[in-house]
Amino acid sequence: MNTGRPKISILTPCCNSAAWLPATLASLYAQSFTDWELLLLDDGSIDTTPSLLQSHAGVRPEGGDVRIFSSPGEGVAEARNRLLDASRGEYLLFLDSDDLLPPDALIYLFSIIESTGADVAEGRILCYPDGDDDKVMSCVTESRENPRVIAFDGRGAVESSLYQTLVSSSLSGKLFRRNLFAGIRFPAGRLYEDLYVFHRVAIRASNYVCSSKVVYLYRQRSGSIIHTFNPRRLDVLDITEGIEAHMRRHGDKGLIRAACDRRLSAAFNMLGLLLNNPSALAGSEREGYIRQCREVIATHSPASLRNPRVRPLNRAAALLAILLPDSLLDRLLRHRYRS
Repeated sequence: MNTGRPKISILTPCCNSAAWLPATLASLYAQSFTDWELLLLDDGSIDTTPSLLQSHAGVRPEGGDVRIFSSPGEGVAEARNRLLDASRGEYLLFLDSDDLLPPDALIYLFSIIESTGADVAEGRILCYPDGDDDKVMSCVTESRENPRVIAFDGRGAVESSLYQTLVSSSLSGKLFRRNLFAGIRFPAGRLYEDLYVFHRVAIRASNYVCSSKVVYLYRQRSGSIIHTFNPRRLDVLDITEGIEAHMRRHGDKGLIRAACDRRLSAAFNMLGLLLNNPSALAGSEREGYIRQCREVIATHSPASLRNPRVRPLNRAAALLAILLPDSLLDRLLRHRYRS
């Protein structure tokens, strides 16, 4: 039984999660590392999530203090803010209520932080289809992989994530020293809150360790917002604009170039989705977003084309944006992002 301050705080917002939460909690309770607290917040659920959470409240004999909170449905970002404020651990881990952790995930992330003195330890996220829980867990548990570990400073980790190469901007699959989050808030009411926060947190790290070992199992649900077009996904345009502005204030030319490429990538993605979903927004609002995407593409494509750090796919898109008229580029994007 844990007493005093736990080593790891695990933060899990829950909204209508009753179908998946038992498997998520079972994966956590099966961890070989037990010096943790779990903070679960019901965010306005209308299914049986609230009663399910209450049945798990308390201190588990094998370790792990489970604390329950609730809110009237303020969204993931504000739920994470509340859980962050209530957490007590030396380290933080973000676990979504429908995902899984392999049995050695916590001990592995904790051990590489302890052995390297890193501020952040990142492992690999493995995506799997909903319904394949037992299959994916068996494959990962039985794997004899020899993970590759790469160290960055905070700047290098941010740059890698903006170019969407080795480091992920998702908060999942990572263990953070909690002091990195001092003064940091998730943007209430917005999607892509991970993208907003990650760069502000990671830039503070003196040592950032990235491993190829699978430490997080991401459930792909067909109805989730990230796998369908929803106008709220357009938040990414403002979020990436804010990241670019943040990097310009930081004054690092390399990070500015990387942030510009990340903003360009978001503009291409959203333009493709808007073109393929003409009824998702009212005409004038839709045209405004399309115009915003085109302006970003026109402004940032030349620099990304000249930047050798940009991924080949992004450079090819930038070249096409420069060479082709809008009508032909639109046709390609409709094909690329068709449902």
